[in-house]
Amino acid sequence: MNYGLAKALEEAGFTQGGEGKWIFPPEKLVAHSNDRVYIPTLDEIIDACGEQFCSFTKIYTGNRMQGWQACSDKECFFSGEGATAKIAAAHLWLALNRKV
Repeated sequence: MNYGLAKALEEAGFTQGGEGKWIFPPEKLVAHSNDRVYIPTLDEIIDACGEQFCSFTKIYTGNRMQGWQACSDKECFFSGEGATAKIAAAHLWLALNRKV
């Protein structure tokens, strides 16, 4: 997960802190603690999705796996996609917590 996605999670209200790790903006030569954002573990993201999380699906183009899709229910009413299951789950959490 890159800084931009971790920052999007923070701005959308994802809990900052836990078993994951912290990351600083890559463009800063000198960073302060308030510049850092939290990269949650896959388990933390799934737990944060709560009962709305349903499944992961591998995305294929021909015989090549292209990434992952995380779905909120059997019909994939909300979903997130990414190169890894963690990124897909993060996009799902963002979709579920989008402020209207």
